[in-house]
Amino acid sequence: MRKQKGRTVYQRPDGSWAIKRNSAVRPSSVHATLLEAERFAREMLRNEGGGVLVTMGLNRKIRRCTVTG
Repeated sequence: MRKQKGRTVYQRPDGSWAIKRNSAVRPSSVHATLLEAERFAREMLRNEGGGVLVTMGLNRKIRRCTVTG
């Protein structure tokens, strides 16, 4: 079975937004706004051939989950 690719966007304590590969420990990039982070994460997934993008809210609960192809 092939491992599902994915990224998670979440807010850091300093207010910036980070993108983390689901299998990684550290974020791959940090952005000033949620919109900027989501756009960059979608582009990263498109370049890899697709995957799942999970956006976490300020309360650390899943806010949105989309499949990018």
